[in-house]
Amino acid sequence: MRFFCQQFKYPVWLNADILKGPGAAKEPSVDATAFLSQAKAFGAWTLSVGWTTTDNGTDPYTQDDVVKMNSTLIANSIQQQPVTFAVRAAIASRSDAPMKSLVNVLNSEWRNQNRFFDSPLFNIYS
Repeated sequence: MRFFCQQFKYPVWLNADILKGPGAAKEPSVDATAFLSQAKAFGAWTLSVGWTTTDNGTDPYTQDDVVKMNSTLIANSIQQQPVTFAVRAAIASRSDAPMKSLVNVLNSEWRNQNRFFDSPLFNIYS
């Protein structure tokens, strides 16, 4: 598998909803620790991690969602891979403060570790 993957000449993203998110969402079908542990084997590939959600029209992402994501990535020693966050646009649009925090707090923390941080939200909220 590793040999095959080295032949790719284009960017690859590994995507999974690894945490329960807003809107009484169901539990993720992917175990966060297992996904992140296995993803580290593909260090040059971008991790695209997010939350399971159900858009009920009212629930936003919360600061607690951001803290849990940060804690999960740190606990799994995600330090070298680029990371982007998959969010549901309708929910993100009513989650200004948490989205700013997601970008600003994590970017600041991870920049101190001399690692690359990549998020489309950075362009929106910075």
